[in-house]
Amino acid sequence: MDEHHKNWFMVGWPVLCVLLSTIYQAGSQHQELQNMQKAVDGVQPLVPRVAVLEAGASQMKEDLQEIKADVKIIREYILNNTGKNP
Repeated sequence: MDEHHKNWFMVGWPVLCVLLSTIYQAGSQHQELQNMQKAVDGVQPLVPRVAVLEAGASQMKEDLQEIKADVKIIREYILNNTGKNP
């Protein structure tokens, strides 16, 4: 190899390495974006369901309190009327 080819090789090799690494990084980023999009697509249908459950949470809490109150009334009625004949 003459001096001219050696100079092109010394300049060309790092440039080729940089270009190849840039292409590899771009491909890796594209793959990562696809993986993230798949994850978002998997979670997206769950968002409305969670919103509905959160909206009904206060109503469920009120319903549970009413049920507890009813059970307390029934329990007291049964305990108070256990020894009595109807």
